[in-house]
Amino acid sequence: MRGRLTWALILAAFAAAALAARADARPWTLADVAATRTVSAVRLAPRADRIAYAVTSVDPKTHADRTVWYLRSVGRADDASLDVPTGAAPDDLQWSPAGDALAWTDGGRLWRYDVASHRRRPLTGAARIALAFAWSPDSKRIAVTEQPAAVRGAKAVSYFLDPLASGVAVTTPDPIGLWIVDAAAGTERRIAANGSFGGEAAPAAPTWFPDGRRLAIGLQPSAYYADYERLRYVVVDTRDDRTTPVGGAYGVLPGSSPPAIDAAGRIAYVHTADGTTSGRTDVFVGDRNASAPLDRDFWSCGASRVTTAGSALYASALDGVAMRVYRLDGDAPRAITPADRTVLAYSAAPNGRIAYVASAPDVLPEVFVADADGTHATRLTHASSIPAGVDIAPTQLLRTATRDGHELVAQLTQPRGTQLPLVVELHGGPQCSDDIGFSPTAQWFATNGYALLRPNPRGSDGYGAWSYKAIVDDWGGGPFDDVRATVASARATGTIDATRMFVEGTSYGGYLTGWTVTHDDEFRAAVAGFPVVDLPMFSALSRSPGIVRRFFGSAPLATAAGRERLRAESPSSYADTMRTPLLVAAGLHDAQAPYPQAIAFYRALHEAGKDVQMLVYPDAGHGPSDTFGYVDYLAHIAGWFAAHGGLKIPGVILPPSAAAGTASTSTVP
Repeated sequence: MRGRLTWALILAAFAAAALAARADARPWTLADVAATRTVSAVRLAPRADRIAYAVTSVDPKTHADRTVWYLRSVGRADDASLDVPTGAAPDDLQWSPAGDALAWTDGGRLWRYDVASHRRRPLTGAARIALAFAWSPDSKRIAVTEQPAAVRGAKAVSYFLDPLASGVAVTTPDPIGLWIVDAAAGTERRIAANGSFGGEAAPAAPTWFPDGRRLAIGLQPSAYYADYERLRYVVVDTRDDRTTPVGGAYGVLPGSSPPAIDAAGRIAYVHTADGTTSGRTDVFVGDRNASAPLDRDFWSCGASRVTTAGSALYASALDGVAMRVYRLDGDAPRAITPADRTVLAYSAAPNGRIAYVASAPDVLPEVFVADADGTHATRLTHASSIPAGVDIAPTQLLRTATRDGHELVAQLTQPRGTQLPLVVELHGGPQCSDDIGFSPTAQWFATNGYALLRPNPRGSDGYGAWSYKAIVDDWGGGPFDDVRATVASARATGTIDATRMFVEGTSYGGYLTGWTVTHDDEFRAAVAGFPVVDLPMFSALSRSPGIVRRFFGSAPLATAAGRERLRAESPSSYADTMRTPLLVAAGLHDAQAPYPQAIAFYRALHEAGKDVQMLVYPDAGHGPSDTFGYVDYLAHIAGWFAAHGGLKIPGVILPPSAAAGTASTSTVP
């Protein structure tokens, strides 16, 4: 009770201070979205006396995203940025177990930073790219996964396509090797193994046993993205390179948390509870399912992390719309962070203390430190910031019952007033979700006059096993019904203008947007960004066909019945029925949701005389790669809505005139 009261007082004071500065508030601009600074990561020192934390922002001169790391004491505000040269970009920073040094990757190399002297030096060379690493328990060695740096050479006239390769961005990725680096001298020794330690989906991160001789890590047959389906955890003995499998066959999703090992040498690792990739991901200690009583997914679209601190076992998962940290080492799993916050990152010390970055719809992310049970939470940082004078629109949670008796949770962010035009934003995945962290995008839409609704239909994370199983063989109809029910809940608030509703989404959200506008005409306009619209073509060309296999069987293209099922679930199959003006966006390097299917969908709609435009990002993959590109995309979304009855927000980019036949190019304000 005391911990909950402490949190309530901290957050009430935090929110009140933020609101007090907005007496003459103004709407957000696109430049404000880009100018927001947020705390994005934290690392707690082994003695829990210091933290390193990261602040992410956009360079106003170069428009490049940048992350700056700071050090400070837990007991006093002595924040200071790391002493690194201009242009250095430390990533995946980790304390040494002795607490006297830090290591990180930057520019493909592994670096060591001595805290007392501020001396920084590389430990690896430029011939290989350092991907993921871990300090040994004695701080004398670092295990690091590395991949050869790209070397330009003569291209073959022809070659045979590997069935694991993408059909649009053909690569033959080199295996990822495991090396042991001397943390003082920088000398390296490779661990011999057949296969690749992770792959394009995610490099495997090593974890040391307390004995300092063995490592736990993920190993897959090749480095292809699609090969994550065959990843298995192994124990590597660094003395003789012997590898021993951990557990039996299981399903592991891309970006899953690496194993964690406690002080007694017990391994905790994640895999799907039923062995299928459409199942819920649980945390196992040996053969014991430690998280099953929670019925929450410990993949969370790649955001969940498992760690140990002494004998304590921590793991994060989405609970409804809040990412929470749980302790799983007692008699029953228990949450140690609040249900009305979302945790962006966390770190634990051997004594069990934790540090985490917490955020809420009206509270910017900051670092808090708490006891092992979550009590005595203390805010340490004041590093996040938004541009001066902007308004903060309130966000409310909407709860909606599904037709089969489940409860959905959505967020509705809106300004004061009635008869508000509505933007429905559909998330990707499909096993992702919109959490309750602070969102500059939501504030931009809402403070400029829109109500922004973010549904989490079936298939979304945060609900439990039923949600994933509900979209097996049903990507379109069931989630579409849930979106319509959630829109009805938003309209029931009495603030929405039902004649001016718009819908947009990216990736799977683009798929669901395409499904919506080919099965309904209540929206004035729609934007399908980097979408999946043709499931047979997607399965054939994507570097990640496992997304389809997850829900439509292990070989959906192998039979006429399987191919017909995919066609029946494809928005492109219903192009003739679409009456909603649609903007389709694609990146010409997109191997995740391959761009040819989006272009083919656009061509079919265009030849049928539909109101459709195609927005192309020639250098983008599966969506804009940085804030600069993302803001440009937002400007086009709002511009498309403005051209079809929406609000003409300053700075938006209107679509080209069909009559004039002009092309549209843009720069970000």
